[in-house]
Amino acid sequence: GKKTKRFVYADFTSQSLYWEPVAGKDGQVRAGKPTARIAFADILDVVRGHTTVAFKKSGKRGREFVAFSVVAVFCTLDLEADDEAIREAWFSALSFVVREIETLAATPSQQQ
Repeated sequence: GKKTKRFVYADFTSQSLYWEPVAGKDGQVRAGKPTARIAFADILDVVRGHTTVAFKKSGKRGREFVAFSVVAVFCTLDLEADDEAIREAWFSALSFVVREIETLAATPSQQQ
């Protein structure tokens, strides 16, 4: 899709990843509700670089080191962080969430 600067955040209360466009050159987030969300449970994988089909076509060359994608059941969110450290922080956090959800899903519930 179209390249848009986005404000992305995780909400652990609703267990979702949200994003919304950033308005203007000042980097302020638009007032209102987020434009989209992915439930943590729907995240299948988090991958570094320009690895998705869309990112391979639209990703800016030389920016692979700051790129990552959140691959979910119904969509993929391709993102570029401001720098590699921020990309790694997002990658690590979201990868942890995916592993935890997989662990919870694989653990039999204790019914008493």
